[in-house]
Amino acid sequence: DDAINAILHIIIKELWNEKFNAVSPVHPTRFELYKRAAELGNSEPVLLKSNTGNNFYKIVSSQKLIDTGFKFKYNNPLDALNDIYN
Repeated sequence: DDAINAILHIIIKELWNEKFNAVSPVHPTRFELYKRAAELGNSEPVLLKSNTGNNFYKIVSSQKLIDTGFKFKYNNPLDALNDIYN
């Protein structure tokens, strides 16, 4: 829903020649996401390989898109999971 709505928002607002990150503002870890999906789907959680070495990462921000007036249906991907499984 959010991906399609972000595209429509950009078209309607005529925000040409811009780059936007259409990612949820809240960033749970993969572990949190997979664990919750397994709980909701009544299945065993996926075992993730532990990170070794460098643990640097960056969080992608959707603030530029939000500043144009876009509102996410799901600020957190965990909320989307709840809708899928309920």
